[in-house]
Amino acid sequence: ADDELARLLPVVQALRQRFPRAVLSVDTYKPDVATAAIVAGADLINDVEGGRFQARGDESPMGSVCAQARCPLILMHRRREANYQDFWPEILSDLRGSLRAAMAAGMRPEQLWTDPGFGFGKTPAQNLLLVRDLAKVAALGHPVLLGTSRKSTLGLVLDEPDPLRRGPGNDVTAAWGIAQGCSMLRVHDVSAIRPVVRMADALRQAPRTT
Repeated sequence: ADDELARLLPVVQALRQRFPRAVLSVDTYKPDVATAAIVAGADLINDVEGGRFQARGDESPMGSVCAQARCPLILMHRRREANYQDFWPEILSDLRGSLRAAMAAGMRPEQLWTDPGFGFGKTPAQNLLLVRDLAKVAALGHPVLLGTSRKSTLGLVLDEPDPLRRGPGNDVTAAWGIAQGCSMLRVHDVSAIRPVVRMADALRQAPRTT
C-alpha cells in the first residue's frame, strides 16, 4: 500500500489540479489506498478483486470506503485460475456476490459498475465468450466496463505478437461489446477508438422503424 500511495498520490493530485473537470479513475483493491486516492481527488475506484479483498463476512471493505465517500465503484470479476465447472453461471454468481457485498457495506445500486474481467483468470476461449455474450453481464442491471485493448487473447486470434498492432481486435471487441450493452471501454488509444464508439452507438440507437 505504501508503494502504491507513493506512486499514485502525486499523479492524482497533479491531474486534479491540471484538469479540474476530468473524471479520474484509480485502480486499486486496497481500501486504504482508495481512501487516500479519493481524498486526493479521485472520482471513481476500479477494483480488480471485486471488492472482496480483506472481506469481513458478506460485507465489502472497499464498498464501505466508497459508500462513505459516495464514490462509484467498478467491481471486476477475477479468479486466480481459469477453473470453471459451468462458466457463465459461475461468472454471474461471482459478480452477484460482489454486488451484494458492496451493497451490504452501504453502496447504492446506482453507484456500482461491473467488469467481466477479460484476461483475468480466463482462457482465451473464455475471454471470447465474455465478449460474445456480454449481454448476460449487462442483464445484471448495472453499467458494464469492458477492457480488451491490446490484450493477449486478441494477439492469439490475430496472430499478432505486437500489442501495438492489435488495433483491429480493439475495434471489433469494442463495437461488439457496445452492441451487447457495454457502457464504458478501457482503452489505450482514445483517438483511434472514438469513431468506432460513435458508429457502434449510432447503430445501437438507430430507430427500428423509419
